[in-house]
Amino acid sequence: MLNAKFVIGLLIVIAIVVGAIQTTGAAARSFLDLPSAVFVLGICLPMGWMAGKGDVSLALRKMGSYAVSAGWCGTMLGMIALLGTAGEDTSALPPRAFAFACVPTFYAYTLRLILGFASDVIRSDSPEQR
Repeated sequence: MLNAKFVIGLLIVIAIVVGAIQTTGAAARSFLDLPSAVFVLGICLPMGWMAGKGDVSLALRKMGSYAVSAGWCGTMLGMIALLGTAGEDTSALPPRAFAFACVPTFYAYTLRLILGFASDVIRSDSPEQR
């Protein structure tokens, strides 16, 4: 169950991330890449859930760890797509390869931050921690 501490903390994190994006001067849509999000979430959610073994706090923590690994794999895939066409006509570059090369790592670390925070809140609210 969501408590006020978690919601307020999550809103603060979101505000800071959105504020940082705004200060870059880039369009906010530059940071939105559906294939990157699907790649990171598609790897970290099932793996973290299986590794959590029924403990929600542990599952969230594992999801955050796997998100970082998935983010770096996505970044490597994007770099391979970019470098695989190096020396060729740059108009032949896949149009979303630049985003796919950079955004997964951003998503992964942001997700790890949020999931780690959620795990800590759940753990501190559990009866054995009181």
